[in-house]
Amino acid sequence: VLVKALIESGGQTGIIIRIISSVGDAINRRLIDLAIEELGPAPCKFAFIAMGSQGREEQTLTTDQDNAIITVNMQESYRHEAQAYFQLLAKKVNMELDTVGYRHCPGRIMAVNPKWNRELDGWKKYFSEWIKNSNPKNILDTAIFFDFRCIYGEKILVEQLRTHVNKISKSKSVFFYHMARAINQMKIPVKPDDNLLDMKKVLLPLSSYIRLYAIRENLAETGSMERARLLYEKEIFD
Repeated sequence: VLVKALIESGGQTGIIIRIISSVGDAINRRLIDLAIEELGPAPCKFAFIAMGSQGREEQTLTTDQDNAIITVNMQESYRHEAQAYFQLLAKKVNMELDTVGYRHCPGRIMAVNPKWNRELDGWKKYFSEWIKNSNPKNILDTAIFFDFRCIYGEKILVEQLRTHVNKISKSKSVFFYHMARAINQMKIPVKPDDNLLDMKKVLLPLSSYIRLYAIRENLAETGSMERARLLYEKEIFD
């Protein structure tokens, strides 16, 4: 109803998308709270992160999930217990998000996938591998991870991961070359028979180039509009 009212009153698209994204964040937080109420307090500090369009605060009304969990690095003595807890937490949250309309990710880029439910050091290793051993294929597969944003929990974990990404991507020209090459090879989907375009996919090359320069310039922001503004202020974009 709020979105419809904004459209009818001539509200700007950017404002509408920000509101949709804020609603999505609020739903995520509430479902995490409910899961924690049921499971009991988390055994250690953690951050629930969003990636992709939600990470960029560009979610639309119809979308799937792209999320993950970062935990603090744990001692071996209680790692197994903690991993079991966060696996249950992720299962509940991902299931409930799907129930309320945020579809399961076809590629299983969700916290319920143990691959994306890890300690901080594990996440640092992922990004180190993606950046140091990049090629156009795995850049396409991993690009959305670089839009990670904390929507619940310990922001310091997300900030530490961002600092790591900025550090290891510095002067990695091959990584940026492969990222740019992958963007150049994107094909904009057109359906001439029914004159329909998926605007999210049409804008993907633009948001991808903005992401590339944001990583190169060590920006912490994940939203495309904010990234572009900062790049303009730094005279990277004209």
